[in-house]
Parts: sequence; C-alpha cells; structure tokens
Amino acid sequence: MDRLEHHSHFSDLAIRDYREHIAVEMNYTALVSGFRKHFGDRLQHPEILVSYDQTDTDQAFRAMAVRSGHSLAAKNAMAQASAIAALSDRISGYSAIRRIHEMVQNMDEEIGPFIDLLEELKGKAFCRERLTVSVISGSEPSLERLLGALPLGSAVPEDAEYVTDLPRHKGCVIPAKTSFSAKGILLDRKVDPCVRVAANIASLGYLWNMIRVQGGAYGAGLSAGSRGGVTFYSYRDPDPIRSLEVSRGVPDFLRAFCASDESLDGYIISTLSEDEPLRTPREEDAAGDRMWLSGTTEQDLLEERDKVLHTTKEKILENLFVFERFAEDGNYSVVGMEEALKDQDGLTICPLL
Repeated sequence: MDRLEHHSHFSDLAIRDYREHIAVEMNYTALVSGFRKHFGDRLQHPEILVSYDQTDTDQAFRAMAVRSGHSLAAKNAMAQASAIAALSDRISGYSAIRRIHEMVQNMDEEIGPFIDLLEELKGKAFCRERLTVSVISGSEPSLERLLGALPLGSAVPEDAEYVTDLPRHKGCVIPAKTSFSAKGILLDRKVDPCVRVAANIASLGYLWNMIRVQGGAYGAGLSAGSRGGVTFYSYRDPDPIRSLEVSRGVPDFLRAFCASDESLDGYIISTLSEDEPLRTPREEDAAGDRMWLSGTTEQDLLEERDKVLHTTKEKILENLFVFERFAEDGNYSVVGMEEALKDQDGLTICPLL
C-alpha cells in the first residue's frame, strides 16, 4: 500500500505520486492543506481549465516539435513496442498533442465532460490504496497527517493494457526547415548488456561520421538495453530518409568492427559513465523511484555493470541478432519539413495539428 524509502544522507523532502503523474514539494502542513482545499467535495476553480488560448497552445506544440522533434519521432516509432511506450505516447507524444489540440479547439463542448472526468478520477486516484510515497529527508518523517487527509479508496489492478493506433511508419509535418528521424524495436527478451557497448560503438564510430559529418545533421545516436530494445535518432537532419537507410548498416559495421584490432576499452568506459552521472538530491530521488517502481534492485545494477565491464567482441557477435532485427524490422518515424516527406510510400503522413 504505502511505500516509504528513506535516504538519510540527503536533506530535501520530496513526495511524489508517480501513478497519477502528480509531483508535490512542500512541507507536510501545506501538503495536507492543499489536498483538502483542491481535492475536497468539488474541484475548486474549474474556470482555470478554460483559460487556454488555442493559438498559444498550438504555437507551443509547434515550438516543441521544432525543438525536440527527435524525441517526438522516437515516441512515434516506439509506440507499438510496449504498453509503457503506448502510454507515453498518450501522455506526451503525438496522440496527446492531437487530443489536447482537439479539446482546446472545441472547449465549449469539451469542458463539461472533462470536468466530470476529473471529478471521477479525483475520487479514484487520490487515496491511500493508490499512493506511492518517496521521501528524502535528514530524519524519518511521519506520514500520518498526509495519509489522514486521504480516503482509503481501492487499489489499482495489477495489470493494465495500453495500445496505440499509430501506424508503424509515421511521418509528421512540422513548420520547420529541418527534420528529425527515429527508428526502434523492442524484442522484450533478456539479452546481454554488451548490446549497450555495441550501440555506443555504432554511435561514435559509424553514425556520427555517416550522418553528422557526411550527411550534415546536427546529431545522431543509437541506444540499446538488456530487454532487447534499440532506438536510433537523427537531430536537425537535412535528409532524414537517408539517415534511416544509413541506420540499416549498423549490423554490418559492428561485424566489421569485431573483426578489427580496435580496442573496446574506451567504449566500455563511456558506457559505464552513463550509469554514474553527478546527481542532485532531486535527481537521486527520481533515480531511486524508477528503480523502486520497476522492481530493479542494486544487485541488478551491479550485475549489469559487471557484464558491461566484461564485454568482448565475441559477446557482441553473439548478440548481433538484436541489431539485425532492428535493421530489418524496426518501426520508424520522420518529423520534419514537408519536402522531406514527399513521395515516401512507406510513411503514413499526418499533420502535427
């Protein structure tokens, strides 16, 4: 029910309910008062929900797409990979953008049902049975007042199904003179963490030269994980279709690399450094929450680190099938200027708004 994690070497207090995507940082008295004020018998001040201007909202979405089109493209490409990816699209990807745009465009008709939905969710979401609490404090705090302000409620089901109706290969037109591309796959099976090193090798030794230097994009990269997930992106790319084709050459490049005399040491070190960044207390708290909510233990991290440290070229070759599947069958997306998306038979083209 209520989960408490205490880290005595930090002094900040952070309470987060990740299941409902609510973040609150304040002292307990203000927190309890806030719950009673805003989640009492009725939602307070619903008029704030109708204060959004459609032009401002659309401009904000366009600016986000131009600034972070590679992230939007990656969410498009991975939306079919898992329930988490489908939910991510619904919360902050293309599906979320379209839904909010439609809602703001038709606010007079939408606002009533939306407030009713919030009332329904308020009664279900803000309760003790659905609360996850993470605390960073110099001492063991008491949660009685916080818990006393919430009804008992009922627990969420152990499993939930999330799916997407986005196409496997999607193009999204944005008002920009540049483009972004992404491609990804999730095998959803345990693979050796050496794939992380292999992705690092391909990013630095292949994609940087082929896409950044020769292709003129501002950036490109590849990441991989021990569940068989691989994600590629290009950033501010004048020719995203070419970049997607270049990404198909990753398995051949890795095969040639493993046949060479080049050392793995630098790539292993840079891969390990990704796991040990300098963190603020807030970032340390968030990392701990991700571990807790995903069921990851310190032992899991140590075992993965050890396997990364002992990566060999033979292990990379044994796990090359992950990148072969990515090259052959990965979903992909292009977010960019209309000219870059013309006459692309494999892409389902949609406007951003």
